[in-house]
Amino acid sequence: MKVSKQTVAREWLIFLACLCLALFVTLVAVSCGVLPRKVIHFWETHGELRGLALLLLFPYLIVTLLRSIFWSIKTLVAPRSQSEHS
Repeated sequence: MKVSKQTVAREWLIFLACLCLALFVTLVAVSCGVLPRKVIHFWETHGELRGLALLLLFPYLIVTLLRSIFWSIKTLVAPRSQSEHS
């Protein structure tokens, strides 16, 4: 399967934007002391690095899930082309 450079660039920029947003929100939450005890306990139980990695990747996973849902709906709703009927 061939993937265009534009597709790779777009996906990388979406990932980078989600990562920056998650990092910013995490830093603000930590500095303000807003993080709930459950999150802090999760970090302590699973190790800080793995917990932080999961927390930082979570927005990207949500965005990817939403994009795939919208793509599926758009694909199902789109009219079929003549080549698909034969």
